[in-house]
Amino acid sequence: VSVVDDEGRNIFDHDGDGPSERLRAAVGGCLETMPDAQAVFAPHMNSYRRFQPLSFAPSAPDWGFDNRAAGVRLPEVKGPAARLEHRIAGADVNPYLALTAILGGILYGLDNAPDLPLPLDDPNATPAPRLTDDWRKAVRSFASSPFITDLFGARYQEVYAKVREDEIAQLTTEISQIEYRTYLGRL
Repeated sequence: VSVVDDEGRNIFDHDGDGPSERLRAAVGGCLETMPDAQAVFAPHMNSYRRFQPLSFAPSAPDWGFDNRAAGVRLPEVKGPAARLEHRIAGADVNPYLALTAILGGILYGLDNAPDLPLPLDDPNATPAPRLTDDWRKAVRSFASSPFITDLFGARYQEVYAKVREDEIAQLTTEISQIEYRTYLGRL
């Protein structure tokens, strides 16, 4: 994602070394809001299988320079191609909701300039806490987030969370074929 001003100039471009202050702020906003928006980036039960160790998918609110293991990747930090790549969403995401959450995170960062941890590539970096691999926890975080309320509105937040809670209830009360195959012969 790159952001342009009214003149069509990339606001993340600058003359210095490394990412600009605006790009750093945007990344910080994405990292800070990522756990609250995880239910958007991973909207279904199957989505959480990606957040397992060694799944080759980013699973933490961290960032890096051209690092595909990072939750936010900076492939270019200067020039008209300066941008960030938000890598948490899966293929099952609603693109409109995901883009809203990403742009909301960028705007949050530009407005609040949260502290940015060291990049994942830095040997002194402290590993970020992993995002949850529990769909219920992600939905609860979404449902109680002031950031999500401001971004989507309280009513949408409530309805989205309720629909996901109903899906969770339905999917966890039905006995799957794999459970029958695994346990029926043992009983």
